[in-house]
Amino acid sequence: METLYRKYRSQDFNQVFGQKSNVMIMQKQVADSHVGHSYLFAGPRGTGKTSLARIFSKAVNCSSSKKGNPCLKCSSCKSIAQGRFLDLIEIDAASNRGIEEIRRLRERVNFSPGEGKYKVYIIDEVHMLTNDAFNALLKTLEEPPSHVIFILATTEAHKIPQTIISRCQRFSFNLAEDETILAKLKYICKEEDVKFTDKALMTIVKNSGGSFRDSESILEKVLGAVGVVKDHKIDFEDVVDILGLAEEKEVVKLVDSLLRKDMSRSLKVFDKVASGGVSIFQFLRQSLEYCRELLIQKVSHKKGEFSLQHLLKVIVELSDAENRLKYTQVAQLPIEVAIVKICGDDENGTQELISSGSVEGKKKKLPELVSNAITQIPGKLKTTKKVKKERVLVDLDTVKKSWSKIIDKMIPYNHHLSAFFRKAVPMKVQRDILILQVPFRFHKQRIESPKGREVFAEISKELLSSALQCSCEVVCRDADEDLDDIVSQNNDVVLEVLGDIIE
Repeated sequence: METLYRKYRSQDFNQVFGQKSNVMIMQKQVADSHVGHSYLFAGPRGTGKTSLARIFSKAVNCSSSKKGNPCLKCSSCKSIAQGRFLDLIEIDAASNRGIEEIRRLRERVNFSPGEGKYKVYIIDEVHMLTNDAFNALLKTLEEPPSHVIFILATTEAHKIPQTIISRCQRFSFNLAEDETILAKLKYICKEEDVKFTDKALMTIVKNSGGSFRDSESILEKVLGAVGVVKDHKIDFEDVVDILGLAEEKEVVKLVDSLLRKDMSRSLKVFDKVASGGVSIFQFLRQSLEYCRELLIQKVSHKKGEFSLQHLLKVIVELSDAENRLKYTQVAQLPIEVAIVKICGDDENGTQELISSGSVEGKKKKLPELVSNAITQIPGKLKTTKKVKKERVLVDLDTVKKSWSKIIDKMIPYNHHLSAFFRKAVPMKVQRDILILQVPFRFHKQRIESPKGREVFAEISKELLSSALQCSCEVVCRDADEDLDDIVSQNNDVVLEVLGDIIE
C-alpha cells in the first residue's frame, strides 16, 4: 500500500502547498526559458525541497508545458512521475559522499540527454559531501554543459562551502504555517473519504513541527490505528490516545505550578502524567508550546500574574530537559530535575546542587543570541555548572601525554568545542590553571567561555584527577585583531553562515 506522503506528493506547481515565492520564481524561469544551471534548495526536512526539484525537472523537460507548468501528460512527465526517466538522476550524498562518486558524476555529465531536453541531477543532503568531493564538484558547477542542471538540496546550508553556494541560485524553504498544513490534511482527508474534527486535525498539525511529511505520517498513523469506518468522525480524543498526548488540563496544571514555584504540586502532576502512559517527550513538547503561548501573551499584553523573568527560566529549563532526554536511561529524571531547579531556592544552593549532578555537558545549547539576552535579565537564570577547584597538582608533561585523550573525550560533549581545543598547545601549568597557546583570539573566546571551562574541567578531573582551569595566550595578535574586526562588523552574517560551528 502506498503511503500518504508518496500518494499525495505534489506533481506540478499548482499542487504545491506553501513556498509560494519559490514556486512563482521557478515557474516563471521555465516559462521565460531562462533556466539556471545550478540551484540550492535549503531548509528543514519535510518542507518540499525534493518534491519541488522533481516538479522543476518535469517542467524543463515537458514538451507541452503551459506557462511554465508541466502538462503531466507527455512522455517525459509520465516517465518522471513513474521514476523511469533516465535523464533525472537523484543522488543521496549521505551514502555517496566521496570524491570517487563525484568524479564518476563529472564523467557522465558530458553525455547528451537521452530522453528530454536537460539532464537534471538532484543531490540530496549535499552538505554530507567531503571537502575533496566538494572541490571536485566545484569545477563542474563553474563550467557545466548547457544541457545539465544541478539541484542541491540540504537541511544544513551552513555546512556547504561558500564557493559552492556562490555558484548556485539559492531558494530558502521555510517550515509551513499551521493553516497551510491544515489545508493539505483536509484535502487528503477529502480524497480518502475520511472525516476528522477540526480540533483533531489541528492537534496533528501542532505535532508535525511545520513539516508536511511529518504531518502526513502522523495522519497515516492515526488512520491505521483507528481504522476507517464509514460515517465515523475521528475526534480529538482519538488523536490524543494514539499519539500518547497528555490532556490539555494536565499541561496547564504543570506550567501553572512551575510559574507559582510549587515544587510539590509540579512533581505530583508530572508523576501522574508519566505513570498514565503518556509520552514524556510529547508532554514536554506540549508544555513548551503552552509556555510559548504565554510568552507571546506576556510580551504583547503584559497579562499574567507571573513574572517574565520566571517564565523565561521555565522555558530554558524545560528546553534543557528536552535535550537531556537523549542521554538518560531514566526518562522522568531530566524533567524532575528541571522542576526542582525551577522551583528550588537558588539562594540556598539548590541550583548548584542540581547542576553538579546533571549531564549538561552533553546537551545542545540554546542559540547564543537567546542565551546572551536571557543573562541580561535580573536574577539568577544561569545554570552553568560550578566546578569546585581541586588541590591536586598536575605537571605539564602529564597534560601533554594525555592531551589527545582529553580532546577525544571532549567530542561527545561538544564536537565543535573539541575543534577549538585541538588548535591549542599546552604551554605551562600554574597550580590548577593550564596555560594554552592559541592562534587567534577567536579560539581564546571559545575555549575560555563558561561552557569551554566547564567541559575541560570535568574531563581533566576524570583523566588527570584534577579539575584544571584553562587560560589562553594568543600568538597571532595582529592577524587576530583583523579577524575580530571582521567578525564584529559582520556578526549577523557570521551567525547565519557558520551556524552551529560557533555555538
